[in-house]
Amino acid sequence: WRRTDFLLVRRSHPGVLQSASALTAHVRRVQSATGIRRVYLATDSDDQAELDQVERAIDPVRHSRTDSAASLLARAQLANVEIAICGMASRFLGTRTSSYTLAILEERSAIFGHATDTSEEMQVEPPPAPEAALIPSRDVSEAPPASPAVTVGRTGMFLVFDVSPLEQLNKQRRALMFYLDLSMRLQRTLVLPRARLLRRAPPGSVGVQTSGAKYVRWGEIFNLTHLRRLHPVVELESFLDSLAPGQQIDALVELGQHGCVPTGAVRVELNGVRRVPVAETLCAPGLQHDLHTLGGMPQRVLAFSGVTDQLPQARAITLRPNVHFVQATYQAASQFVESTFGAAPFLAIHWRRTDFLLVRRSHPGVLQSASALTAHVRRVQSATGIRRVYLATDSDDQAELDQVERAIDPVRHSRTDSAASLLARAQLANVEIAICGMASRFLGTRTSSYTLAILEERSAIFGHATDTSEEMQVEPPPAPEAALIPSRDVSEAPPASPAVTVGRTGMFLVFDVSPLEQLNKQRRALMFYLDLSMRLQRTLVLPRARLLRRAPPGSVGVQTSGAKYVRWGEIFNLTHLRRLHPVVELESFLDSLAPGQQIDALVELGQHGCVPTGAVRVELNGVRRVPVAETLCAPGLQHDLHTLGGMPQRVLAFSGVTDQLPQARAITLRPNVHFVQATYQAASQFVESTFGAAPFLAIHWRRTDFL
Repeated sequence: WRRTDFLLVRRSHPGVLQSASALTAHVRRVQSATGIRRVYLATDSDDQAELDQVERAIDPVRHSRTDSAASLLARAQLANVEIAICGMASRFLGTRTSSYTLAILEERSAIFGHATDTSEEMQVEPPPAPEAALIPSRDVSEAPPASPAVTVGRTGMFLVFDVSPLEQLNKQRRALMFYLDLSMRLQRTLVLPRARLLRRAPPGSVGVQTSGAKYVRWGEIFNLTHLRRLHPVVELESFLDSLAPGQQIDALVELGQHGCVPTGAVRVELNGVRRVPVAETLCAPGLQHDLHTLGGMPQRVLAFSGVTDQLPQARAITLRPNVHFVQATYQAASQFVESTFGAAPFLAIHWRRTDFLLVRRSHPGVLQSASALTAHVRRVQSATGIRRVYLATDSDDQAELDQVERAIDPVRHSRTDSAASLLARAQLANVEIAICGMASRFLGTRTSSYTLAILEERSAIFGHATDTSEEMQVEPPPAPEAALIPSRDVSEAPPASPAVTVGRTGMFLVFDVSPLEQLNKQRRALMFYLDLSMRLQRTLVLPRARLLRRAPPGSVGVQTSGAKYVRWGEIFNLTHLRRLHPVVELESFLDSLAPGQQIDALVELGQHGCVPTGAVRVELNGVRRVPVAETLCAPGLQHDLHTLGGMPQRVLAFSGVTDQLPQARAITLRPNVHFVQATYQAASQFVESTFGAAPFLAIHWRRTDFL
């Protein structure tokens, strides 16, 4: 609930300022719709009368405040803890046009995986609402992905699932996404089945061989430590081992069973484990989609078998940043890309063949001949100037492979031999997904779950824009040999190669934010220059965060005198960020400059009456006498990718920046911009001690200068 300076600067903006009575009406409306009782309030209001009115009406919880003498860093850290608390909430109400509310919305979507319909910015004052007609808190028909992992695990409720034995690994992962989302909505710990590894049917056949399946723990393929930051999960074998005598699966819903007959107590085979005790089996196709009924089921352990469910793509992409391969997969992919392509951009292709030649032959545009594939590649090369090509394919037709080899000279990963273990083959398939995820551009095969896995990996893990990937459609007209343009022309280039290769280019991008911008807007500028550095394949140099005090009551803005500078690594998790792209902090970068090295060009964006200069020493980000070879006056240059891509300067800097990335692009990068772990620990401890496992509504009520 933003107040203070908003009371001045937003008083003519309809729906931005919410009075205490309007805030109460919004809260009661949400409570009536969802049954959520508890409320958390984050606000900058210093009006005790309106705070008392809100206190009497909705009894919100607030975090203990820092006193006025607290350091700027302590106050910034508390503000971030409150962002994380609001990120964990079941529902959220925010203040329109507030950058703090925007930070919360990004945190909820990108870090905690909440659906967009669990958050809203309060609009015009709603009609007065009656006292909330509270319904039982276990009714989750309208409930979003709820409390943080640490509290969900305390409910003692579990959701088990097992995928149909005919589904290959990528579809098993997509089923995992569906039941991860369902377990979050039901506030149950998710029990992960073992991954079932299958061999393809012999050439000329369709499908898989279910005999000889090998089971491996999900933790051998996917990073469960990362997943558990979002929601509590336990592997099936560990879960079964933890059952005390007399404990069992309370209800098993059989989804894939034809002629299903419900039973009482029975022992079943589940995920290849025999004689699993079950209290009852149910025949209820579609129950997995009935949140209202599921939310009211009292069974401690609820299981589904024979599942083939997939989450809609729009929802899956919000959870996918939390579903990583094990680190060894990314290391193997990075080493391959670095040794093969260095820092050069490359085009990756997934060309699906074998059984698709039978099952997709009537689907227009799915099957691409060798000549069609070549035409697609040359079209992309002509448009982008990318020379190098990586090919992932299951083709076993040596004649068509030879034709592609002669035409586009692709690189392929060394194959596992036919005697290799199923796990080794699965691991190689995942390495190829990661390689394709790292590529500058990608061409995939329509209707292929493997291509879909690559598209998700590119967007959610590597932060590529959607227009850097496409699924090949109907055969294109023959294209001429690609008129290759210099590889440094990136006017059309996407976020490029993995961090390990970008760092080898020795090119840097420095930026410093306008001294009037508060911390959340400094972070949004970071997102803009992170995106720009990825497109230019330059290491990003992070300025220190500038912490400011608000102007006195009745005034607008901030006090620039007395600003405190802290390293970004004191507030944000740089280890996590470096997995996406190489970054270095400004102080470390300046310390690393050898005698005679300097910033080669400084573009002054916020300078009125700017005059370009030659060699000069400047103040940059509060650091005095930074050596610069030349200053440029070029407003808008930061948006001109073609010109920037051709600039030879080793160290390019921008000062006085206020740029923000469009929200659609920012949300793809935001999963990689985490607070330091201490922030999430403090927020989790507060939520656990205050709300336990109960859902709660969080509000940001901006006041003060907005009035």
